[in-house]
Amino acid sequence: MSPSDTVVDLLLARTEEQPDAPWVIFDADPVTRAAALDKTLRAASALASVGVKPGDRVVTLLGNCPTHLWTILGSGVLNAIAVPLHFGTKGTQLKYYLDDADPAVVLTSAANAETCKPLLGDRRMLMTVGPAEGALDIDDLLEASEPIAMPRRPGAQDPFSIMYTSGTTGPSKGVVNPHSQPMRAARYVAQAFGHTSADRIFTAQPLFHAAALWWCCFSMLWAGGSVALSSRFRAESFWQEIADSGATSLKAVMAMLLQAEERLRDRPVPDHTVDFALVTPMPATAVQRRLERRFNIRLASNYGMTELHAVAVRSPALGAAKPGSVGRICDHDEVAIVDAAGEATPVGSIGEITVRPRDAGAMFSGYWHNDEATVKAWRDLWFRTGDLGRLDDDGYLWFAGRTKLAIRRKGENISTNEVEQVLLTHPWIAQCAVVGVPSEDGEHEVATFIVSSGVRQDGSQASLSECDVVDFALANMSPHMVPRYVKFLDSLPQTDTFKTDVALLARWAQALEARMWDSRNDREGLR
Repeated sequence: MSPSDTVVDLLLARTEEQPDAPWVIFDADPVTRAAALDKTLRAASALASVGVKPGDRVVTLLGNCPTHLWTILGSGVLNAIAVPLHFGTKGTQLKYYLDDADPAVVLTSAANAETCKPLLGDRRMLMTVGPAEGALDIDDLLEASEPIAMPRRPGAQDPFSIMYTSGTTGPSKGVVNPHSQPMRAARYVAQAFGHTSADRIFTAQPLFHAAALWWCCFSMLWAGGSVALSSRFRAESFWQEIADSGATSLKAVMAMLLQAEERLRDRPVPDHTVDFALVTPMPATAVQRRLERRFNIRLASNYGMTELHAVAVRSPALGAAKPGSVGRICDHDEVAIVDAAGEATPVGSIGEITVRPRDAGAMFSGYWHNDEATVKAWRDLWFRTGDLGRLDDDGYLWFAGRTKLAIRRKGENISTNEVEQVLLTHPWIAQCAVVGVPSEDGEHEVATFIVSSGVRQDGSQASLSECDVVDFALANMSPHMVPRYVKFLDSLPQTDTFKTDVALLARWAQALEARMWDSRNDREGLR
């Protein structure tokens, strides 16, 4: 086993090389490699003291904070499995995740404790950052814990994490990531973007995403550099934080750059040392050039997913990229574009993007407790991404849309089915359909079409408003999933096979956008 086969071994190796070198800077507070290792081993000791053992799941519902990172790493030391969830997850959606992952421990903020308690059951322990009634304060536990003596180290193929990703026609699936996968991803990113020990990457993206955890924290540990991690995205101070951090690169979703541009308006950009920003999605060429001039940076991008890693990249280290492409296919992957029958399409033709890694351990090991979905994700030893694209003769990939019924909003993948299933638990909603409406940042806004039952359980007439729909969604799902647009219909259109015609509704949503009730602009009626 090489020193880079698992996250634990990489941290041990880098600490032995240079213990006093900074690794993670939390809101301007630096943590050295030696201190990070100490905190990781204390977190492992704290988890072990409450009974966490190999194979147990540890759910985290936290934003970016030191305890979040140490808990994820400490779980890895114990060969337990970290399950980082969006900190805003609640209600029906949270219940689904907890029932599916069945964790031994749930760690959240003290403020979120009351939201979690009714969903825990008898088998799950609640831990909080800060004191909360009926919960263990992990900060007190960490302070009282000694660094654990290193137990049997996890193997490269042992599960490191379960990350939930949007479903297609079903609920979100738990992607099982072996220890080797984030390590391959870290190496690929460091090499593709030319990271060195002199580099520092800044990000305000959340630790419950591979983007911040693998591509920032782990890739900079691989390269011997450091990561400046902001506790949250603040549009008004974004570039000042970047300038103060001394970062040489930046990882962000496109919406962050657009919001920061809007907040700055005509004010000058603070002097900074950033060379390039790794963003998703890459905007139109005109917007790219405008942002590069405005912020004095170069934009880079990639194509990848939680099941894989960075498959194609646009990187300054690799030279000029073709405008409009998501980048050139990396040497560590084979990519084929296939038709509906699985046959390779001619160069330049659009089809489904399928991937086959050249390195062992470079991708997920399956979907948690979902063998059927795992089998369906493969055809003829190729992983089916569910995305459409085309390749040219030079190995550049163009993204052409999704075959999946999924929405991407503010850097988050959203399962339309999952939003629909939550909305359908409302007693006055008889039918609903959820679609994406293209937004200015290159992603989507969530729109829902509702057929109201109009009747209460006691048989009396009920009146359901757009505000009622949004308020119910706010109480039962993560904020990024809550529909912005709402439209009531007498019935949902159907295909010839009597299925909801989602494609037609998506066209309606785009055409009717200006006439749909908009929660952002009008809580009373049409905008």
